[in-house]
Amino acid sequence: MEHLNAFSDYDKWSEISKQSIFEAWVPYVSDRPLQFFIPKHGSDNEGYLTDVIADSTNESEHKIVTELKRRRVLILTSDELCKSKTFPDILVAKIVSIKERHREQNWYKNHLVNDTHPLYVHLGKDVTGEESYINLAQPMTIGKKMLIQNYNKVLGPDRMALVEDRYARLVSLGVIKTADQAVNE
Repeated sequence: MEHLNAFSDYDKWSEISKQSIFEAWVPYVSDRPLQFFIPKHGSDNEGYLTDVIADSTNESEHKIVTELKRRRVLILTSDELCKSKTFPDILVAKIVSIKERHREQNWYKNHLVNDTHPLYVHLGKDVTGEESYINLAQPMTIGKKMLIQNYNKVLGPDRMALVEDRYARLVSLGVIKTADQAVNE
């Protein structure tokens, strides 16, 4: 049997906390973000994959297949919910490495490194070992069992204040929807 992910063990959830940097399995949205698994009649494990399903299907549920990618993430969920064994999910923001091609672009030179970018928060090499940024444009909920490794690093208070400020601003502008906003639309 393969080695299970350490965070599949509920007791490890006590290590999860807001502001922490982890490695996690996160959905990777490519040109073809997912496929549907259509089981053979009478089998849950055998079938085929398709890009579309018919609108006329009688099924009320479908299984999907999507790619996951290892990514560093920043935990945004409160400590209380992070450690709760009855709350299986956490909100995270992806951490993206700066590539050489980024350094030539306006958003990097004029905004990211000056802490004026509305969607990203700059991180120096001292935080993750390489220059990177926190992408607040697409925060996502993942299961705690998707966490792979705790880097034992906590984002400093100045950077976290920027993250929280940007996140609140994106929510107030409607760029990021809260559960209440999504229900009321």
